[in-house]
Amino acid sequence: MNVTAIFAYTSYFGAEKANMEVFRLLKKAGHDLMLVTRRDIPEELKSHLLKEEFHSHKVEWGPDYLGFKNPISDYLKALYRMVTVPVELLRLDRQRKTDVIYVPNYLQFFFVWLYLLLTKKMTFFRIGDIPSTGLAHFLMWKYFINPRVTLYICNSEHGKSRLLKLIGDEHEKKVQVIRNIYNQPLKTVAKNFPQTFVPECLFVGQMNRSKGAHIAIKAAIKICNVNENIIFSFVGMDRSGDELIKNLIEKISKDKNLSSRIHFYGYVTHDKVKSYYSKAHVLIVPSMFEDSSPNVVIEARYLGLPVVAFPVGGIYELVVHKKTGYLCNESSLEALIEGIYSIISSPEAYKDLSEKSLDISPEFQPKFIQQAWLSIFEPSNY
Repeated sequence: MNVTAIFAYTSYFGAEKANMEVFRLLKKAGHDLMLVTRRDIPEELKSHLLKEEFHSHKVEWGPDYLGFKNPISDYLKALYRMVTVPVELLRLDRQRKTDVIYVPNYLQFFFVWLYLLLTKKMTFFRIGDIPSTGLAHFLMWKYFINPRVTLYICNSEHGKSRLLKLIGDEHEKKVQVIRNIYNQPLKTVAKNFPQTFVPECLFVGQMNRSKGAHIAIKAAIKICNVNENIIFSFVGMDRSGDELIKNLIEKISKDKNLSSRIHFYGYVTHDKVKSYYSKAHVLIVPSMFEDSSPNVVIEARYLGLPVVAFPVGGIYELVVHKKTGYLCNESSLEALIEGIYSIISSPEAYKDLSEKSLDISPEFQPKFIQQAWLSIFEPSNY
């Protein structure tokens, strides 16, 4: 099939990694894949695209949806791009004879809605982030998005339920749940946790408030001030320039007692992150928003690493309380600290958690996920 994928991202985090695995799979299966990217694609993402040798078509995208730096001029640019981008994509359709349009994330929709309304092609929509359910979003989905979508792919049951609130239960047949593809080994040996070891807690992700980085850092400071036998490692970078997080990191850097046991490694490439998982004993995931299906949770479980997480979004589907990790009873600093102590307080209980973390259900295993993705791009199914 000729597949045109709208891939106008500005970074390379969980959603981008998950979609990149889909693109690799489609290319390997012989599909003619074209990625529509931004002309100003960042270097970190460009290197991945060049490495995979994907065919790409660059367009002049509009201002970033996260906010306009110059409200008037950026608003006018956005309106202009909402017309020029669809025109360019329609021209590309005619040249390529596109069979399927793949939109990797609903946040990509802003500049292509007119294109999707005008084209007659099948459209597959991956819902990676939980859609908002406010009135404006409801109207947009009901009258503009849903009529043009052939199939929705959600990466969690929670995401599916939220989507159905927008499009209506009568459209459930056009919604599938397919988990993110994880490039991890199927099985490893469960972790031991002898009393002589100094436990290491790991945070992997964007260093911002939505991911709960500020709470994770506060927990590290509070625990390290009363417990000398523990280490915290933070892998990820802060793109937001958040003053609170900046000040917390600065506070740690000025305290020798804290800086010797709380480490910040910044951005680490995906292939090197595994080494941090391997030496850690606990993964902390204090997400402050409805995280649909954070990759880090399953990546950790594949390596026998128990998870302490806040009870939000689709995390309920990934962590079984006191069996594969610890689900906090609320999203608070105190609850996170309690969860960390709950896991590291007993070496015997820890070994059991680690062993059960390796018990991955079929729907999360690579072969199952890959087959599900290939089946939806099988021409005979339509």
